[in-house]
Amino acid sequence: MPASDKPEPRYDPPRDEVYVAFAEAMGAWSDLETQTVLLFGQLAGITDINIAWAIFHSAGGGRAQRDMILAIARLRLSEVTRASVEDVVQKRLGKAAGKRNRMVHGIWNRTKWVEEDGSKTLELFREFSAPTEPLGFTPSNDRAVKELREKGIRFYLDDLRAVREEYRRLRRDMMVLQGDLLRELGPKIVG
Repeated sequence: MPASDKPEPRYDPPRDEVYVAFAEAMGAWSDLETQTVLLFGQLAGITDINIAWAIFHSAGGGRAQRDMILAIARLRLSEVTRASVEDVVQKRLGKAAGKRNRMVHGIWNRTKWVEEDGSKTLELFREFSAPTEPLGFTPSNDRAVKELREKGIRFYLDDLRAVREEYRRLRRDMMVLQGDLLRELGPKIVG
């Protein structure tokens, strides 16, 4: 088998594990996005999730959606609660969205796997690139791996699992924030 057709085993874990980790990270992103729509609906006073979803996604991209949430927060929330929303939505969700975009909009390269279980197969292999890096670059040492990870050019199994957990943590924190919003925006009982 030509060396260029075979991923470097030291840096590429079994592909099935990578695919599962990628799917789990995207599932966690989907849950986080749903929670973000619920946050938007709660802030805007929209009780129908379908209406909240339609309005939220009509804003276009992620930055516009986050700006919409922040604008409503500025109008409706106290300074302390608004600061919490800004932290979760502007800083943490924005960073998470950047990782998601690099993962989803990266380049799919074909990697040929020859003679597997007696048959020839062609598998997709996830490769992330930047304008300064050639496609198909395979790191040859630990320093090169570290640089690729830091730049977000290539995601490895542990990276995908870490992203999944980051999305899950952010979703949980968003749910806690929604409890704070309910206390602030909910009906007041006067006695």
